[in-house]
Amino acid sequence: MRVDFDEDEILFADEDPVESAEPVNNGWKLLIVDDEEIVHHSTRIALDHYTFEERSLTFLSAYSGREACKILEEHQDIAIVLLDVVMESDDAGLKVARHIREKLGNQMMQIVLRTGQPGTAPEKKVISQFDINDYREKTELTEVRLFTTITTALRGYRNLLRIEKNRKGLELIIASTGHLFADQRLRNFAAGVLTQLQSVLKLDDDSLFMQRSGFAASGDRGRFHVLAATGDFDGYIDQPLESVASGQIREGIAEALRRRESIFTQDAYIGYFCTENGSVNLLYLHGCSGLDRLERDLIRTFSSNIAIAYDKIFLTQEIQETQREVIETLGSIV
Repeated sequence: MRVDFDEDEILFADEDPVESAEPVNNGWKLLIVDDEEIVHHSTRIALDHYTFEERSLTFLSAYSGREACKILEEHQDIAIVLLDVVMESDDAGLKVARHIREKLGNQMMQIVLRTGQPGTAPEKKVISQFDINDYREKTELTEVRLFTTITTALRGYRNLLRIEKNRKGLELIIASTGHLFADQRLRNFAAGVLTQLQSVLKLDDDSLFMQRSGFAASGDRGRFHVLAATGDFDGYIDQPLESVASGQIREGIAEALRRRESIFTQDAYIGYFCTENGSVNLLYLHGCSGLDRLERDLIRTFSSNIAIAYDKIFLTQEIQETQREVIETLGSIV
């Protein structure tokens, strides 16, 4: 039996809910660079229970400038470097700082210079010439001061990550919109939307652990069918929407249709796109419980472009159908 979907009252079949894997919560990487073992030990003890935004610290250690450069090349996602100035040479630490900024091209990593011999590296000169984020004498770095220094540095690193993520996300949206607009076939367009949206959300290593599943559906006068699907919904292509929607999925779609707008539920994003001719298109993406505000804003920006694209595709289809009817009419007259 076929079920007709109405935007105010919708019936769905039962189905087991889809599960999603949670992202791995890795600690913020902190590299301690110093030729004195006691400095490494005391720093780890002081910060042993430290957390920032529910993430602890992952400690890395280097005992010379050369060893630090090797670790930095292997771990370019280090958040903070606590860097001694004088090690195998009087300017070993400054060479490491230059290596980070110039050779590795890493402008986000926070460099906190620590020195036991302040006269060797004058603070004003070092801060201005070597792109150092903070400068501390070892004698002033008490446990409280160290806590403050690390927290300030992590806030700066986090903010730079967000800016970079936003930049990459907007670039992906611009690139993907151009790609999607090029394909005028609704089925291919729907599949492309799913692929591109997931690309927008995979902007860092943590996102790669999210197993997201989703589908795109289109309908007219309350009857919907699945145009494209991914992950756990892959087998539902060309099926009526009631065959895939159940439980929380059913409730979320009903809410989006009732409100006639895109919404975020507890663990999903439901895109609602209504064209000028009255056709309704739905996009469901499961596994979105861990999205931050930036990622949600990127989805909204992406979706606003998708809404325009849907209108363009349906307008093109109407023009093609009108042209076909004109040709058939002219053919019958001849």
